[in-house]
Amino acid sequence: MLTHISFFYGHRGSVLALAEAENGSFFSSGAEGLIVKWDLANPDDGQVLQKLPGYATSLVFDKADNLLYSALNHVGIYVLEADRGKIINKIDLPLVSFKSLHIVDNYLIITSLKGELLLIDKHTYKIVKRVNTSLGKYTIVAIDMNQRLWYNTSKGLVLIDLNTLKEELVQFQNNLTNNSFGIKKDYLISLSKNIVEIQKISKRNLIASFTNSTIDLNSKLIIRKNEPEFFVVSTINSILHFELSKNKILFKSEAFNEHNGEINQLLWIESHKFVITASVDKKIGIWKYN
Repeated sequence: MLTHISFFYGHRGSVLALAEAENGSFFSSGAEGLIVKWDLANPDDGQVLQKLPGYATSLVFDKADNLLYSALNHVGIYVLEADRGKIINKIDLPLVSFKSLHIVDNYLIITSLKGELLLIDKHTYKIVKRVNTSLGKYTIVAIDMNQRLWYNTSKGLVLIDLNTLKEELVQFQNNLTNNSFGIKKDYLISLSKNIVEIQKISKRNLIASFTNSTIDLNSKLIIRKNEPEFFVVSTINSILHFELSKNKILFKSEAFNEHNGEINQLLWIESHKFVITASVDKKIGIWKYN
């Protein structure tokens, strides 16, 4: 069950993205370009690391190199020192409207609002693969337990081996095109209108589904990496809590949105059992998981 505790204030525009740091801290980025580091124990001491010149739509933290990557629409990706916020490099991508930014192994993975998928070598900053998904909208990406990249296209799901960059079109019993989806171990979790579905990756078959009238293709799916729970931020901005148990979907609870507007992102802080929400109302919500 999720219980709302408090709000963190400091952004002057919509809070667009969140990234987990270490020791109970996290980063946020906003429409005004601010990159801020927060400590769960000190809500009034947000540290402004940098003010970037644009709409900071996506943010990831690279723990291995202690770097932050922040994507700005029609500008590119800024590379910052995570401790001080110093800008150490910039990847120019002036034609890209960013939807999401991820980091896996040696790659930055970018999705755009126009349906492009880009893989960038994080050491050379060169684009090594560029894909047009033909969706006419942004693609969803997920990483499986073997560090392989999945994304949806107009023909269904495609799998990329990040060692060889070879692609494979993967057919499931219920094929996915525009669906939001995520991967947990050998399970593919997807959202469609009013339905959450679970398919087994190894067998490509549907094993469970759950109906909820507030879920549609625009709902957001958040998966806990090491636990059976997952969350769905529904169209009415309630947060639905589910658990995957013995090939069944268990509905655990529903927490109603305490923000005055849409939730842009939800972040699970694994070690501290907190959920963080970023919203268009310029606030960051702190939720306790019981």
